Amino acid sequence: MMIIAATERLARARQQEYDWHQQELGRQTWPTAPVKTLNAWMSELWEEGMYLRSDPPFLRPLRSAEEQIIWENILRSQARHLPLDVSATAELARNSWKLLCDWRLPLEGTDWNSSEDSRTFQKWALEFRARCDRNGWFAAAELSKHVARLVNEGQVEIPQELELCGFLEPTPAQEQFFEALRKRGTRIQETPLPNHAEKSFRLSASDTFREIRVAAEWARRILQNDPEAERRSFRIGIILPGIGNLRSHVERVFSEVFHPQAWLHPEQDSKRLFNISLGLPAGDYPIIQSALQILSIDPREIPIEEASRLLLSPFLPGFSEERTSRALLDVALRNRGEQYVTLRDLIYLAKKESSLHQCPLLASLFVAWQAQYSDLGGRKKPSGWAEALSQLLQSKIQDNDGDASTKSQRISWPGTWQSVSAEYQTYSVWEELVSALVELDGVCGSITRQRAVTILRRMASSKLFQPERDPAPVQILGVLEAMGLSFDYLWMIGMHDDAWPPPCEPAPFVPIGLQRRKELWRSTPEGMLQHAQTLADRLLKSAPTIVVSHPRREGDADRRVSPLFTELPEVSEEDLGVSTIESLGERIQRSSKMEFIEDHQGLPFGEGKVRGGTSLFKLQAACPFRAFAELRLGATAPGIAQPGLAAQDRGRLMHRVLDILWRQLRTQAALRALSEQEEADLVRGIVREELDRLTSFRGGLRNERFLCVEQARLEKIIGEWLALERERTPFTVLEQEKRQDVTVGGIDISGTNADVDENEREAGQDVTVAGIDIRIQEDRVDLLEGGERFILDYKTGGCRVSLWDGERPDDPQLPIYAVVADSPIAGISFGSLMMGDVKFKGIANQDIGNKGVKVSKEPLPELIGHWRETLNALGRDYKAGHAIVDPKIPGQTCRYCNLTTFCRVGSPPVKSSQKDE
Repeated sequence: MMIIAATERLARARQQEYDWHQQELGRQTWPTAPVKTLNAWMSELWEEGMYLRSDPPFLRPLRSAEEQIIWENILRSQARHLPLDVSATAELARNSWKLLCDWRLPLEGTDWNSSEDSRTFQKWALEFRARCDRNGWFAAAELSKHVARLVNEGQVEIPQELELCGFLEPTPAQEQFFEALRKRGTRIQETPLPNHAEKSFRLSASDTFREIRVAAEWARRILQNDPEAERRSFRIGIILPGIGNLRSHVERVFSEVFHPQAWLHPEQDSKRLFNISLGLPAGDYPIIQSALQILSIDPREIPIEEASRLLLSPFLPGFSEERTSRALLDVALRNRGEQYVTLRDLIYLAKKESSLHQCPLLASLFVAWQAQYSDLGGRKKPSGWAEALSQLLQSKIQDNDGDASTKSQRISWPGTWQSVSAEYQTYSVWEELVSALVELDGVCGSITRQRAVTILRRMASSKLFQPERDPAPVQILGVLEAMGLSFDYLWMIGMHDDAWPPPCEPAPFVPIGLQRRKELWRSTPEGMLQHAQTLADRLLKSAPTIVVSHPRREGDADRRVSPLFTELPEVSEEDLGVSTIESLGERIQRSSKMEFIEDHQGLPFGEGKVRGGTSLFKLQAACPFRAFAELRLGATAPGIAQPGLAAQDRGRLMHRVLDILWRQLRTQAALRALSEQEEADLVRGIVREELDRLTSFRGGLRNERFLCVEQARLEKIIGEWLALERERTPFTVLEQEKRQDVTVGGIDISGTNADVDENEREAGQDVTVAGIDIRIQEDRVDLLEGGERFILDYKTGGCRVSLWDGERPDDPQLPIYAVVADSPIAGISFGSLMMGDVKFKGIANQDIGNKGVKVSKEPLPELIGHWRETLNALGRDYKAGHAIVDPKIPGQTCRYCNLTTFCRVGSPPVKSSQKDE
């Protein structure tokens, strides 16, 4: 007798039961159980019929990927004027065609004139049928019709008896096939439905997540306490409608409940006690994602996110040896701030010697790829691309650790990954996808590499896959997958009034009147209710003990139990013995004893120069912990790529332009000697030169429109700034300060003469403040007529004089310059260079004829003395390792800090119990 199962899961269950029965009989070998799914059996019959057939027509069923491409081609040719997502619309068209075939709906008739969508789909469907007829194809949904014809013609061998298992409501197409079998003498019977109903209850939980947690604990306690759980056929079912939306959460909860130690022993994954029926799209598995990413790379323009994933991929050779250096290379790449990089950029950075991010193996791999990518242009048949793309993934690189005798070769992908069962099975799926690409020559024609990769990506997304594991006693599955199965215990999750029965879902392209006239149950609320009632009746008989649960609240909506289960007696979590469930984290926390340590003191700072320059004092004033974390621990966030120039880049560009300008002018007299046109030409030339220099190594900025906008912005701001400079009393811009040794507030200060580098403005004075060596760079120091000095600091962001006030100044940069100055100071000032806010913002000892610089309320020498004391206090705290989490203004100070998850400043304080105290 042949057994035909409605689902693959049911077929596997029947096969497993058969094998267990043979083992119980003591047999060592036995014939394979005659259990198949309907589609698998019909495919075998079709191949048999075509093999024995000697006369045409010779037809061929289309594969899923082939159907998708044909529908896409039809849409591109007939719907160019429509704003469609071609791939998604083609998928809907395929499903609608399958509905027509399954329910034997006519493609002609007045119903198709009921809407524009129906008329449009009718044209597409007629074209699809015409193309299939011309080429000897037929859709997979038409297989039952063609196999029924072979059965009627007596061209295939059929069994005398057939048992149908798990079929809820056979479609008319399936009934046509079964009727053909009956006419040929096959006796068809249905497997008796399970009828184990003994105890059924309903339970309400606070929400869906609580339902899942309670169901998992309930199943675990049954496995622990029920003696029958030792039986290998013992089965607990957990049914969850719409399981795909909650799959990751379900897996996380059940893993935590059944295998809390699994993260320590990932190799035991195949032996876990639960199994989720619904697999993930093959394209969601990391090993396949990495292959698709490699194949889709455009070496001339790689998005920074893709480059980052590539650098950190464990499926590239040398990952274990270069793991740290590749992570540092990723940070270096992000700190460039560019949205796109080239493969040449990656090779340069990975090869860079004497750098922490040098990755020779990765560089060798990128060099090998670069040579191959240049050969992957043009168009090829899918079979040609399957070979070319496989060669790219399997390209070999030289691995030489310095000894020629140890030179070897490594495969590019999937690197040196551990071939555990799950990854090996996933790799096999990738090979199947590439093989399927070969079979598309007949429907695809010549295509580009990107089109071939897009097809591979779509096939990977549509193929659900789950690695095979040992049989598990707890089965988590959808409603339809449970049909025909028997359980020892069953829990049905999510059975609330808004989800069960589900809303009706008529096909979008098929006339609704036609669907209802042909009694498609999905097209009417009555049909959905009857279908849901049938499913519920069967499920309530599939196990001796059943719990039906529903959430009392979902999002912002209150929920009640489905009306199909209101007659069941209600139980509580206490009745089921699962009222005191705890997560793994809660159990660990409850079993531990809290220890409180006031740890606000780091190690004292030793000798050497501090990184960060004047920002050390700014960070220490804002929050001691931030200064310690960023400057001592290096806990800084990597850069963020953004279009155009970041604020920091704009500031550097403005500084360079003004620096070059004043090195040429030197004095205010030289500025005043220029006419307006001469000044504008000078500024324009310097700005353009600096923008060209910047874009020479920042390819993402090579956009003429961007350059024009940035040029105009800089010219406008600098023009307004020079107008203010013209109005000042005469001054001369000095060079860098000479080296000098002085004492300020008991602090030794040493300075070095440093020229401004042509390509980088990091040179400056090495000084000691509060016993700490730092490097400073004054933007400008002007010499006034009276011989006093005026210190200027350019700011392209917001600034104000009040930032220097208090014991914790927000921006102590200019006060530091004033403290370490070796000559009398007339004043200090910000040079605000923001669009719409171009002005001086400073203080001076007296009126120096500079608009925006006000006379200080306190004599400047006394103010400098206060600043020295403030800086000494901040410096002493930093040097002593003072690192308390103490933001100056909570909330505001932390707004742009990236360390909140490190310092946990926003976390509520942990209260100790009386026992711990």
